[in-house]
Amino acid sequence: MRRKDPELMKKIYEYAEDYYFSEGYSPSTSEIANAIGIARTTAYNYLVAMDKLGMVDYDGKQERSIMV
Repeated sequence: MRRKDPELMKKIYEYAEDYYFSEGYSPSTSEIANAIGIARTTAYNYLVAMDKLGMVDYDGKQERSIMV
């Protein structure tokens, strides 16, 4: 696996956390990608990597399955 940018991981985490607390549910991968300015595939790959590192709980199967 290619090395992931820790700063981008932090941005994704903070966005997902803020979104969850303001909306009451987690953002979709597309919403994260649009908000951060990255491709949806990049957002997905980062979420998978962040799940493996234990930063988030992400199953990738349901649209809003990110738990921070």
